[in-house]
Amino acid sequence: MNKIYLSGIVAEPPVRGIQEGALEHACFGLWVSHRTRQGISKREFYPVHGWNGVAAWAAAHLRQGQRVMVQGYLTQRRVALQGGGMVTVNEITAEELFPGGGDRLVGDKPAESHGEDMPAAENRQIGISKED
Repeated sequence: MNKIYLSGIVAEPPVRGIQEGALEHACFGLWVSHRTRQGISKREFYPVHGWNGVAAWAAAHLRQGQRVMVQGYLTQRRVALQGGGMVTVNEITAEELFPGGGDRLVGDKPAESHGEDMPAAENRQIGISKED
């Protein structure tokens, strides 16, 4: 079984587009915080992809700095680097989005905005692991 639930902060507004075959697609970044065994707070960044209805809702309702819960599954893909070599990119494919970090969406209820400070985009970890 491949199922994941993450609650975090929208790091960047969703980018919406149409893929081949007229599939609607949206992608946004999600900051997630957790504590290690040593009690140290750690922040991680994950790219989140949504398709069709999830993509349309994300593009219409999600804003940077807003808390959201994502229910979906993990995916990986291999990407070629410009300088040569390959990396494996870990991403989340969203099946459902819950505004406010856990309250189920009812109709077109707007999501609550949370203005938490996040590290600059250039300082984030992006779910990439290098391979030889």
